Amino acid sequence: MQARRHGERAIISVEDNGEGIAYGQQGRIFEPFVQVGRKKGGAGLGLALCKEIVQLHGGRMGVYSRPGQGTQFYMALPL
Repeated sequence: MQARRHGERAIISVEDNGEGIAYGQQGRIFEPFVQVGRKKGGAGLGLALCKEIVQLHGGRMGVYSRPGQGTQFYMALPL
Protein backbone atom coordinates (compact mmCIF):
# COMPACT_ATOMS: atom_id res chain seq x y z
CA MET A 1 0.00 0.00 0.00
CA GLN A 2 1.27 3.45 -0.89
CA ALA A 3 -0.08 6.98 -0.48
CA ARG A 4 1.33 10.16 -1.99
CA ARG A 5 0.34 13.64 -2.99
CA HIS A 6 0.23 14.56 -6.66
CA GLY A 7 -0.68 18.21 -7.07
CA GLU A 8 -4.14 18.71 -5.63
CA ARG A 9 -4.87 14.99 -5.39
CA ALA A 10 -4.04 12.18 -3.00
CA ILE A 11 -3.07 8.97 -4.79
CA ILE A 12 -3.60 5.77 -2.82
CA SER A 13 -2.55 2.48 -4.36
CA VAL A 14 -2.49 -1.17 -3.39
CA GLU A 15 -0.61 -3.76 -5.40
CA ASP A 16 0.25 -7.42 -5.33
CA ASN A 17 2.46 -9.78 -7.27
CA GLY A 18 -0.25 -12.36 -7.95
CA GLU A 19 -1.47 -13.78 -11.23
CA GLY A 20 -2.79 -10.48 -12.58
CA ILE A 21 -6.04 -9.83 -14.42
CA ALA A 22 -6.48 -10.72 -18.09
CA TYR A 23 -6.63 -7.67 -20.37
CA GLY A 24 -10.08 -8.65 -21.63
CA GLN A 25 -11.50 -8.62 -18.09
CA GLN A 26 -9.94 -5.41 -16.81
CA GLY A 27 -12.56 -3.16 -18.38
CA ARG A 28 -15.39 -4.94 -16.56
CA ILE A 29 -14.08 -5.54 -13.04
CA PHE A 30 -15.68 -2.36 -11.66
CA GLU A 31 -19.15 -3.40 -12.87
CA PRO A 32 -21.57 -4.77 -10.25
CA PHE A 33 -21.66 -8.56 -9.89
CA VAL A 34 -18.60 -9.12 -12.10
CA GLN A 35 -16.02 -11.53 -10.71
CA VAL A 36 -12.68 -12.58 -12.08
CA GLY A 37 -12.18 -16.17 -11.02
CA ARG A 38 -14.46 -17.37 -8.26
CA LYS A 39 -11.83 -18.88 -5.99
CA LYS A 40 -12.92 -17.16 -2.78
CA GLY A 41 -16.60 -16.38 -3.30
CA GLY A 42 -18.25 -13.02 -2.81
CA ALA A 43 -21.00 -11.19 -4.65
CA GLY A 44 -18.86 -9.16 -7.04
CA LEU A 45 -19.87 -5.84 -5.50
CA GLY A 46 -16.72 -4.71 -3.66
CA LEU A 47 -14.92 -2.93 -6.50
CA ALA A 48 -18.14 -1.46 -7.89
CA LEU A 49 -18.98 0.04 -4.48
CA CYS A 50 -15.43 1.35 -3.98
CA LYS A 51 -15.43 3.05 -7.37
CA GLU A 52 -18.85 4.62 -6.75
CA ILE A 53 -17.75 6.02 -3.37
CA VAL A 54 -14.54 7.42 -4.86
CA GLN A 55 -16.48 9.06 -7.71
CA LEU A 56 -18.98 10.58 -5.27
CA HIS A 57 -16.00 12.27 -3.61
CA GLY A 58 -14.84 13.70 -6.94
CA GLY A 59 -12.12 11.14 -7.51
CA ARG A 60 -11.39 8.28 -9.82
CA MET A 61 -10.37 4.67 -9.38
CA GLY A 62 -8.59 2.38 -11.76
CA VAL A 63 -6.44 -0.67 -12.24
CA TYR A 64 -3.10 -1.50 -13.84
CA SER A 65 -2.51 -5.20 -14.34
CA ARG A 66 -0.34 -7.47 -16.43
CA PRO A 67 -1.22 -11.15 -16.52
CA GLY A 68 1.39 -13.15 -14.62
CA GLN A 69 2.90 -10.03 -13.01
CA GLY A 70 0.36 -8.74 -10.49
CA THR A 71 -2.17 -5.96 -10.16
CA GLN A 72 -2.27 -2.41 -8.82
CA PHE A 73 -5.51 -0.67 -7.85
CA TYR A 74 -5.40 3.08 -7.34
CA MET A 75 -7.65 5.88 -6.13
CA ALA A 76 -7.05 9.54 -6.92
CA LEU A 77 -8.98 11.83 -4.56
CA PRO A 78 -9.09 15.62 -4.51
CA LEU A 79 -7.54 17.26 -1.46
